[in-house]
Amino acid sequence: MLILNTNVIILKKNQWKESSYIFQALSQSEGLISIIAQGVKKNKGQSENFQLYNELDLELSKSDSSSFFKVKSINDILNSALSLTYEHFLMMEACTELLFNISVPYEDYDELYKLVNNYIYYLKNIKKNYSLYILKFYNSILQLIGHPLCNLFCDYCHKQKDNYTICYENHHLICNECSSQNQLKTISINPLLLHMCKNIDNFWTIINDNRFVIVLQSEITMLLQVLLKRSLQNNYEFKTINQFDNIK
Repeated sequence: MLILNTNVIILKKNQWKESSYIFQALSQSEGLISIIAQGVKKNKGQSENFQLYNELDLELSKSDSSSFFKVKSINDILNSALSLTYEHFLMMEACTELLFNISVPYEDYDELYKLVNNYIYYLKNIKKNYSLYILKFYNSILQLIGHPLCNLFCDYCHKQKDNYTICYENHHLICNECSSQNQLKTISINPLLLHMCKNIDNFWTIINDNRFVIVLQSEITMLLQVLLKRSLQNNYEFKTINQFDNIK
């Protein structure tokens, strides 16, 4: 029987039997884990402790034959998500969707946890440009596992260029020269977004540029989808970030 004390962030929550829940959580020491909290629905106070995106210090147990941890006790409630708005919950859903679509080495669990925890702490202050902050967060997570999101290069000539568009047919990133040579139908990318991607390390300075008020959320999410497919090398369509298209 394994006994574990660890900090966790609740990412998903599903009812199990009549009075219990199964949670998917990010553990600081174990990465993504599944947790059974038995009988918590009978206790309103205890149930509220397990709200989505709360950070908890838990004592857990797990038998050798089980893939689930069980809650033995709550040592502390470290952070509560009660003050999050609808937009902030969407930002956390976007975070969760990425975490469940990547593989993180064991030695990076602690750094991953810190990145997610800092993201939750800071997003409470975000009131605009939500997708830009997601772009920054995604890049930090993917950089951790060696697949930086904002590594821009042309999918045709594989060279880094100053200007890019998106190929209408296959949504590849393509430089202006290759686009012209191949007579491709393309979708323009806002120059401000390209500037942000190329200078992502200076994000906290650039984000205060008032010109970003004219950048549409749909422009950001389209570029995000293109960069994600290339970084993760699959055609998975991230659903949550598309929900920001109608948010100002």
